Amino acid sequence: MQLSAPVPLGLTADDVFVICGQLSEADTVPALRDALFAGLKPRGFLGFTFAAIRRVKSLYLHAALCATWPSQIQSTFQQNELFNVDPVIVRSRTAAAPFVWDLSIYETGLETHARLLAFRQSLGVAGGICIPVPEAYQGRTVLYLTGDRFDGSQQAVLALQIIASYFAARLYSVGNPDQTGRLTSRNDDVGEMSPREREVFGWIATGKSSREIAMIMSLSEHTVNDYIASVVGKLNASNRTEAVLRALLTHQIDLS
Repeated sequence: MQLSAPVPLGLTADDVFVICGQLSEADTVPALRDALFAGLKPRGFLGFTFAAIRRVKSLYLHAALCATWPSQIQSTFQQNELFNVDPVIVRSRTAAAPFVWDLSIYETGLETHARLLAFRQSLGVAGGICIPVPEAYQGRTVLYLTGDRFDGSQQAVLALQIIASYFAARLYSVGNPDQTGRLTSRNDDVGEMSPREREVFGWIATGKSSREIAMIMSLSEHTVNDYIASVVGKLNASNRTEAVLRALLTHQIDLS
């Protein structure tokens, strides 16, 4: 599939070498983010999000590991639970291969789709490319690229797969200099959870509400919510759901 009016030249093998070379020179998460965006922006992409996805029972958890979009935009999806209704994101959870999409993916007769369509349009987005990166961060990660005019040809997608895989490897290396498998925050070190906080988030990960956790742990609901707020801040998350995933990725809670 190829969107109309693609950017001339698109992505070539030479582009792959250039962008990967720039990524190899970046030694911090912000530097990697900027290097990737510098390579993609001239080719019609407005922004990207590199996210981890985990499934806990029937719940899908999403966490942005590196993104160019402002945190307010990420929060819009989290706070309005749009991750569960956006057809792009829903498809990306299980897609084995990259896919190109445009705004026709939204069914305007559905209220939630109409809201998502208006939101995408307000950002100038005409479509995008989703690149699954299997095994990165010991699980499923996806590079979400969005743009207005870009090359969605098979050759370009193949080039982006190579770039995405190398970006994931570099991000993992930079975020985990000791190779322990622990994931650091997008910008700062992740704070350590207390044993009580781990217990609270273990229950959250199984789908328990604050009230249910309070009853299980013989605490007040207010105290449980204080623990949750503390961890959300420590893990640089936007809400409890993202905090659960970050706690899993940093091996601070274990559901096994």
